[in-house]
Amino acid sequence: MFKSVKLSFSIMALSAVALTGTSFALADDHASGFAGDDVLPVTSAMSADQLSQILAAHPRQLSSLEAICESKIGISVAKTAYFPKLSANISGGDKLVDKTTRSDEFGGTNSPEYDGKGVNATLSISQLLYDWGVTGNTVQVEREKTTKARLLNRETADAQTLGLLDLSFKLDAAAKAVVIGQQTLDQMNFVLSNTEKKYKLGAGTLTEVKELSLMVLQREGLLQSATLRYESLVKSLKTQYGVSLEEAAALRSMFVNLREENPVPMGVEASLSYRQNELDREIAKLEDKKLSRSRFPKVQAELAGRAWDIQEQDSCGMVTGSDIFGNVQRLRQDCRAYEATGNLSLSMPLYDGGENKNRRRAVASQMRRLASVERSIMRDHDVTASDLVSQLNDLARASADNVNQIAALSSRLADVARLQEATQSNFPLLASLSDKLGDLEIQQASVIAELENTRAQIYSLNDQLVDILAISLEQPQC
Repeated sequence: MFKSVKLSFSIMALSAVALTGTSFALADDHASGFAGDDVLPVTSAMSADQLSQILAAHPRQLSSLEAICESKIGISVAKTAYFPKLSANISGGDKLVDKTTRSDEFGGTNSPEYDGKGVNATLSISQLLYDWGVTGNTVQVEREKTTKARLLNRETADAQTLGLLDLSFKLDAAAKAVVIGQQTLDQMNFVLSNTEKKYKLGAGTLTEVKELSLMVLQREGLLQSATLRYESLVKSLKTQYGVSLEEAAALRSMFVNLREENPVPMGVEASLSYRQNELDREIAKLEDKKLSRSRFPKVQAELAGRAWDIQEQDSCGMVTGSDIFGNVQRLRQDCRAYEATGNLSLSMPLYDGGENKNRRRAVASQMRRLASVERSIMRDHDVTASDLVSQLNDLARASADNVNQIAALSSRLADVARLQEATQSNFPLLASLSDKLGDLEIQQASVIAELENTRAQIYSLNDQLVDILAISLEQPQC
């Protein structure tokens, strides 16, 4: 931060104005910080809990939480293969063509379990005993997906925090640009007003008036553009994040208090993109192992109970004849129509049309792609890290240069203003120096905003932004 000169002009005594010039008094007001520090509310630093609540309410963060729930449920789904399966079946119908020759234990040639008529029920329970680790690999795949979903949740929080910081610092610079621009315009208008008075008294020239009028118009245009940009940033802040100006100021203060002056990029292994790609590679390896082992035989046990003609339990036994009405007469002795069976099966695919082979080929291609992605991430990380360090150094030098230029220009402006008391008036020079000083202060505000955002980007690249701000990531309510 540096000292900025704020000029205010006052006419000493208009009646004492001579034809050779006008006498002015200079009041120097050396204030700490930029002009416009009070445009955005000055508050204490935001707490980590406040920032966590702001991020947790954002739709993207809520979406990433649901993605974690989705992957966690996927683990539960995969684990169901470990548990027995219970199923029931009820069917009914009638045989359209009866060519059955099999008899029951009583010697009948048309046992109820073969007549096809009536309602039959089956209850079975099956249990997978061994599948060469296919189920275990499936569960592990879902666990890795859950880990990746958590990284994506962290990445979302990081991106939202980085975007909020970027917008907050740009808003701060835009607000200062408006205030500095307005102060500069007020000074130039005052100079123009006194130049016009001097011209009317015959002590000035029309050229000076026109020159100052043009400078005022240019400053008005710049101020209007700065105002529009400020209003646009305020709207974006509320629309995208639902954050007030007070909260934005508190967030800036929070970050400035916690960050280092010169953060250093870490290795690519710390970046979220690299870690996510590593998880993708691990998932691909597990998928390949699962497909390879699915070609081996599975061992499964099953226990089933069946009942036939459950609504006509007595319609069984050897047919003995018919009554006078033509109804079938049976020997109802030991009439039973149910059974319970158990079996142990060993099954393995012999030919699937090449499905398993092609799926393994696809996974192998995916693994090669992810290896190339890793190399690309490493290169991009090195370039980004180098660019951010260079940008940080360039901005720091630019800020130091601006401070020196502002100090020199402020001194020059003070010297020119003091000459007004000696009636050596040069209003165009005075206005021009004031205009340049305003531009430098606005430029410095922008440089400082870029400096802070560059530091935030380095922390984001290192996956440290969430940690240094102590953001608490909300746990999904699955």
